Amino acid sequence: MSNTATFFEQWEKDLLTMREETPADVQGFGNLFQLVMSEGGLTAREKKLVALCIGLAVRCRACTNQHVEQPFEVEGPLKQILKAADVAVVMPVITNNRSRLGLAARYRIPQDVR
Repeated sequence: MSNTATFFEQWEKDLLTMREETPADVQGFGNLFQLVMSEGGLTAREKKLVALCIGLAVRCRACTNQHVEQPFEVEGPLKQILKAADVAVVMPVITNNRSRLGLAARYRIPQDVR
């Protein structure tokens, strides 16, 4: 069984447990999620791409697995989905590198140590 299949199998079990233990919380989150992801301001497809990219950017396996198939279910070019994923992967690297260089300059760390 693939890692993704294993993930979804465990996800279903965990979701059932959460529904049993905190049904109001699960329903409230589900309602909020549906509201946020519905059409308005951005298309549903664009929102699904944003959700996928956030999952990739923060390296959240659950988010990535949950959202990776959704953009493919909506009409649109695969290239656009892959380019959005590129941005999500690159941005944290750039942000972290700029922060590191800013600290190095602020504390006058020599170039060869950076």
